[in-house]
Amino acid sequence: MLGRSLPTGRLLLVGCILAAMAMPLYAANVKPVGIHFDIEPQSLPEWAASRENVSAQFLDLMAKVVSNWVVFNNNPGSLVFDLPVWLEGITITRNGVTDTVLNFAVKQLPMINWMNFRDNIDALKTSTVEEVNSCQANNKPYTVGLELQNVNYPPITFYEEGVATMKSAMLDMTQFYSAQTPSLFKGMVVHAYRDFALANSSTIPMPTADMPAIVYYWEWNKLVDPVERQAEFTAIKALPLRVTTLLLESETLVLWYQQLLQNILNDAATFGFQIELTSGMARWALPNMHSYVLRVTEATASFIKYGVLGDYNTGLPDDDVPDNISANSGPVIVPKSTTPVVAPPKSTTPVVAPPKSTTPVVAPPKSTTPAVVPPKSTTTPPPLKPQTSSSAPTGSVVVRENTQLAGNAAAGLLPSLFLATVALILGAGAQRIML
Repeated sequence: MLGRSLPTGRLLLVGCILAAMAMPLYAANVKPVGIHFDIEPQSLPEWAASRENVSAQFLDLMAKVVSNWVVFNNNPGSLVFDLPVWLEGITITRNGVTDTVLNFAVKQLPMINWMNFRDNIDALKTSTVEEVNSCQANNKPYTVGLELQNVNYPPITFYEEGVATMKSAMLDMTQFYSAQTPSLFKGMVVHAYRDFALANSSTIPMPTADMPAIVYYWEWNKLVDPVERQAEFTAIKALPLRVTTLLLESETLVLWYQQLLQNILNDAATFGFQIELTSGMARWALPNMHSYVLRVTEATASFIKYGVLGDYNTGLPDDDVPDNISANSGPVIVPKSTTPVVAPPKSTTPVVAPPKSTTPVVAPPKSTTPAVVPPKSTTTPPPLKPQTSSSAPTGSVVVRENTQLAGNAAAGLLPSLFLATVALILGAGAQRIML
């Protein structure tokens, strides 16, 4: 049998390929798919005083965020805003144009999640007619969210009906929206994981059909400890839904604990979950908070593009970080009297009066809302609170995870280094290979 020489360079190439194949999957850092804002100014006292004025301020914020997101780091991912399904009931004039807040918002935003908080199929379908039409007219993708919180107004939540009824409704709504706008409808959203896990059981059988779902996850502090994080992701995986994306509360994480955020992203990916970085408070809609929201946007865009820049490195002046940043800053469900869906007699949404001691004086048109200066924070970031019985000092979880991640990466490199070494030896010493 004749032999022929295999060039050393080719042997080196084979060795490099084998080394790359041996690299562990977890060595690569997973990126979030985008950013998601849940601001909901309708729960502000200022909204009750002048919803038109606050709507205009909220639209101003949307325009600023979209501009920053697109320009900063060349559009680093999806950008989604939560909006209620009754904005067609508010008409304002902007730059000489009079239109509904619904249409202004859809034209500005790249994607919307419509908070369709109803608990029966007929109301769910009729309450989004204008929203779907506007998205279709402007070629904007959208998702539709349902509520499962235990709130004091049953018609807006599936809590009383149970998770089986909610899943049945989600299947029906997926078919409904997909038939209307197959290229624009991007899925059903559940608010929220904890509520889904604890909701009342239903007497009807759980539908067995596959139901992909996007799920809010507000309790980021339950993901600090690696063991508890694995338990949380395992529980989410066991839900009677195929969870595709977690809307993870991330304001504190992206500003203060970026390595922890990266570890969460990596672990989530092993369970098949994408993560959309989610944050928002009602007061963010007001002008005095817009600069802070833009800095959160830029920090998120930077993290998506460059990865971890270092724990406690926000890139923001201390004065721009309010003291009251915290986990669980998700939406406050407030019954809304402006909802256009016709309810049965005596069952309309009650008006929630703002606290009398906090209601501000509404500024006249063309003036801005009086600035409320956020309290200055100290230079110390919010402490981590691992949900374990460990006696380790505060913040040690991040250090432990960093060490563990480095150890895992080093262990994963051993097979790669071995294969690369073998390839080099072969390239240097082997002159002929018998074929």
